[in-house]
Amino acid sequence: MPIIKFVLLACLLFAVHPVLILTGLVMLQCLHRQMKAPKGKFTRGSLSKVSTIDAVVYGGGLRGLYTAALLARAGGKVTVLIPQSRCEGGATACLDGAPCDFILDRCEFGQVSRYETLLSVCLHASKPVIFEPIGDQRTGWAHGVLVVGDHCHPVPLRSGAKAWVNDLSRASGADRRMLTIALTQAIAVYNELLPFVLTKIPYSATLLCWLGVGCQRNETIPGFTAAACITVSEAASHITHITNNSSSPTNSHFVRSCTVYGLLREEHAPICEVSFAAWSASVVHGINGYHIPKGGISQLCASLQATVQANGGQVLTNAYVRAIRLRDHSRNLIHIASTIGEFTTDKLVLAVDAIECFRLIDRTKDVAGICPRRNSKTVSPSNLKGPSIRQVVRTLIAFPGTCKDLDAPKDLPIFWRKQSATCNDPKVLDCKTITLRDSPNGVASCVVEGPVSSLWVNAFGGNDTATDTRNRLHNDILSTIAHLFPLTRGRALYINTLAPSPRGFSHTPARYLVGKDALGPVINGLSDIFLALDDFAVSNSAGSVIAGYLAAHTALGYTRAAIISQLNQDLT
Repeated sequence: MPIIKFVLLACLLFAVHPVLILTGLVMLQCLHRQMKAPKGKFTRGSLSKVSTIDAVVYGGGLRGLYTAALLARAGGKVTVLIPQSRCEGGATACLDGAPCDFILDRCEFGQVSRYETLLSVCLHASKPVIFEPIGDQRTGWAHGVLVVGDHCHPVPLRSGAKAWVNDLSRASGADRRMLTIALTQAIAVYNELLPFVLTKIPYSATLLCWLGVGCQRNETIPGFTAAACITVSEAASHITHITNNSSSPTNSHFVRSCTVYGLLREEHAPICEVSFAAWSASVVHGINGYHIPKGGISQLCASLQATVQANGGQVLTNAYVRAIRLRDHSRNLIHIASTIGEFTTDKLVLAVDAIECFRLIDRTKDVAGICPRRNSKTVSPSNLKGPSIRQVVRTLIAFPGTCKDLDAPKDLPIFWRKQSATCNDPKVLDCKTITLRDSPNGVASCVVEGPVSSLWVNAFGGNDTATDTRNRLHNDILSTIAHLFPLTRGRALYINTLAPSPRGFSHTPARYLVGKDALGPVINGLSDIFLALDDFAVSNSAGSVIAGYLAAHTALGYTRAAIISQLNQDLT
């Protein structure tokens, strides 16, 4: 037999024990089978186990419903418990002294729900959802945001790769050829999101899977460390060397820091041509078979809900979970007590506010007598120090005239970011979302929302110091808006900052834990409960999708080796 002859020859030539030779051959054969697995399927063994899984997803919105859709389409019996009755797109605030009504987004700051266009492409919508006009023409599939320095500015993009390169070149003053080269390099950097995602997936306990991960990572992903914490705007520093030389015709302001914040791919575009935001949002796997949304957060969530129900799942609203108890340790069943009844399940995914997640986790561990590990990455808000804990405040501003008069986009959220001036930690960003809308009485309403440090939270007291801090906050916001839209300078009719929301972000404790320190879906000590928390070391507009993707696939039992194998196949 050839294998026996090979083993004997190796033993004679290299004095290697026969058992080691046979073990190596078996491992190589398994790796070969794994790499030749059919495209579009994970190599995790038989899927018969998946079809018998009962899963409960606690939380609505994009994270919860996307997680549930993945689990349902994988063959699981899924129940979604949503705390509220429904997810509205926004609410109108009528305040005394304000010359107009302000529309406040009910969904949390930073969610993909603020970028419906991105998700419509992610879910293979047949038509664009939100876009800006260029003259009498529509832009087709996308709008982009030009990042120059610390500031972002919306740029309407026409349909087609050549057209949007021309639009960006004209908007930034950059040479078209150099812009194409820079974007090509940026896409190469963005594709290295893969290893960052994989750091959140647990390793398999077997040596074979560990070896498979090591071999494939070294072979296909040379820039693992460099890409671990990259964001879209930060990627500009990785392409500067291409344009920052004496012979480059590119304008200096483009060289300093200019890239595309959220370019969207056209339908059926090859994966090598898509941007970071589009690639990470579609996450390459599991998008075929979804119901097509027609636009807006309500319709988007409804389409995901329809996907769950079409695959045998159910969605229940007004379900507040009071407690989680571990029962029947022989079968690892989880007992869930809620306001609408009690449920028993194999797997539980928590996709609600991070504070609520930690409350349930801590209580479950206390009842089960599980002590937290010293190296646990599942932290509670009390463990986080300094700038990691932030609250969201909304500032309402009114300007005379319309958005067109102010040379500002209407109903297009602008994500603005810079390094925080109140913290020395370079990882901490001062982030704001600015949205302007026209009011019926000829006044433009502007809503600015974002996280603030404890310094700004103190601005809501009643003393003179609080008033001074409040005025500084307002001046900082007005100067930011004036920098983006000069016609607003000195024209504010009204400005008022609302008190911080008691719930804050749905992902507040996780927002500033990035890279290797970011929270993953696995909870130490609770093997069948998983977290779906946004991770903002990646593109702001893809955090929710990636959270659901990781939580669902981890709950199904996929390991890093399987994820790498699948994504490598889809990227090649």
